[in-house]
Amino acid sequence: GSLTILGEETGHGVVSKDDLKVTSGTYSITAASHGLSGKDRVCIAGGTFAIQSGKDGIQGENEEDATLGYVYLQDGTYQITAGGDAISGGSYLQIDGGTYALTAGGGSGSATIQRDQFQSSAGTAEDSASTKGLKADGDLLLNDGTFTVDAADDGLHANGNVTVNGGTFQISTGDDGIHADDNVTINDGTIAIDQSYEGIEGLTVDINGGQIQLTASDDGLNAAGGNDQSGFGGFGGGFRGADQFGADEGAYIQISGGTLVIDASGDGIDSNGSLTVSGGTVTLSGSENGGDGALDYGTEATITGGTFMGTGSSQMSQNFGSASTQGSIMVSVDSQPAGSTVTLADESGTVLATWTAAKAFNAVIVSCPDLAQGSTYTLTAGTSETQITLESLIYSEGGFGGGGMGGGRQPGGSRGGGMPAQEGGEPPAAPGGGSTPGGEAPSAPPEGGV
Repeated sequence: GSLTILGEETGHGVVSKDDLKVTSGTYSITAASHGLSGKDRVCIAGGTFAIQSGKDGIQGENEEDATLGYVYLQDGTYQITAGGDAISGGSYLQIDGGTYALTAGGGSGSATIQRDQFQSSAGTAEDSASTKGLKADGDLLLNDGTFTVDAADDGLHANGNVTVNGGTFQISTGDDGIHADDNVTINDGTIAIDQSYEGIEGLTVDINGGQIQLTASDDGLNAAGGNDQSGFGGFGGGFRGADQFGADEGAYIQISGGTLVIDASGDGIDSNGSLTVSGGTVTLSGSENGGDGALDYGTEATITGGTFMGTGSSQMSQNFGSASTQGSIMVSVDSQPAGSTVTLADESGTVLATWTAAKAFNAVIVSCPDLAQGSTYTLTAGTSETQITLESLIYSEGGFGGGGMGGGRQPGGSRGGGMPAQEGGEPPAAPGGGSTPGGEAPSAPPEGGV
């Protein structure tokens, strides 16, 4: 059947002090507070929902029991316009399919982030309403679905882990496209982040697969908060400053598969700990500003596989370190305009890598499996051409070579040699991804659910 609820002046649309379960139907809900709200759980197995709410569109929250208040959505069609979060789960939020058109807090165009609001390294943020697309106080697990998200704050957010196993995402946000206070793991899916402050941010980030395209006004990928720790708190979340992370202990970015296209006005990839690339294809257009580079890492960066192609500013550029087992070339070139083509060819003229830079640049970094020590290559960047002989696997000309900014990298670089990476520990192994607290994320509706 169908149900229309009009509650523009006060109250929730539908509220349960225990469970709220929906298996089918058509719902049109206008509510001054939450659209659908369940204290213990909200479980939906299908239906069509048009929700306009002054607070959250769909909310599960239990302040007395941290294991409850979760939201599980298996299917359905959702059009939600919310003054708060579009969909918010307490202990966790899991989605296994459905079609979602979500607007939170007036959308990305209404975002007003006060980046100077953090008072100290311990940090306090002004209290304001949470206006995220998909939010979980615990873990956020997305297995399938089609999502269009326009949010004033983060598009996808978890105070724990974010795991994306599949689905199609179109995200515009005033803050982070995808943010986790702990780990972000992307195993599959098609993700387009059209507008963001930082594209993907977590204490740790694992990219194992998927098709990812992102545009960021600051860093593209970020581990442990970046310039201002913006995402670890931001719009009314608990701020987690540098003091809580210590010396960025445990922070890393790991890329082992997938296709990743980054357009970032800050650092293309910024890890306050380590960076490991072992597979996949990364194409990166970094900042035109001398204060940022294509790569920025704190301890060590290694590449053992995959294809990496990046452009940016030479002033702060970094190369992969000497622990790498795959060759990597970083050179400074004459300034080239946006739209310039970059090509790497071997001695026979065979093109090994080519791409078009989205922004102006004067530094190039490229690594691919065909690079061999002792061989000579030609790098063409717009009107600039450089011949390189790999006397060692890591070649750095200009910039900061292979040292880590957070660990005391030294300026310089040697033509034909390459600078050694700063000493550091082995990069961490890729974890299995996020899970719900206390065990594996459920693959079926929770006990007592739909």
